[in-house]
Amino acid sequence: MRYFLFGAGDLILHAAEWLKRNKRQTILICADRHLREPFGAHGSFANHLDAQGIEYRLSTDPNTDDDLRSLIAPGCCGMSIGAAWIFKQPFIDLFDLGLYNLHYARLPHDRGGGGFSWKIMRGERRGGCAIHRISSKADAGPIVKYCEFTYPAATRITAEMAAFNAIRAKAMIEDFLDELAGGSAPQANAQPAEMAAKR
Repeated sequence: MRYFLFGAGDLILHAAEWLKRNKRQTILICADRHLREPFGAHGSFANHLDAQGIEYRLSTDPNTDDDLRSLIAPGCCGMSIGAAWIFKQPFIDLFDLGLYNLHYARLPHDRGGGGFSWKIMRGERRGGCAIHRISSKADAGPIVKYCEFTYPAATRITAEMAAFNAIRAKAMIEDFLDELAGGSAPQANAQPAEMAAKR
């Protein structure tokens, strides 16, 4: 099985490093702007990946990247964490074990971006993380992994919320990738439409 990771940053790096430690064949797909972003002691995200020996590819748009598409074979799965692209259905359909997204908030309550800012404005103390199958509608695919929690009273700004989420997200990513190693897609449950928040 080959794993395709899409995105950049600490959480996608955590996934890539976990897969490497567990000797899973992995390719990380990044946008140029993400590869150039400052990251760690090596200056840029690309330099950090090189130093860690993590295989990566630059893509302008995976949906139309024929070289990338040619690498996706039966038994492949994909995961997006902070990716720069909106994936279209023909590309999603290439992954017979699914293409998944880590969403850094409760679903369907907090679909879309800006989740931490919305929580602060609404005075909410409940947070969550979800891994869901990617569908043609943003953050609307069925959920395969989910957790909710209450932020500690001392957690008041977005950076503190993100750090608290990251601890739970990393554990969830590892559990999810380990399940996929069995060679079958995990069970997914549809999101209850009546729980979606109106902003």
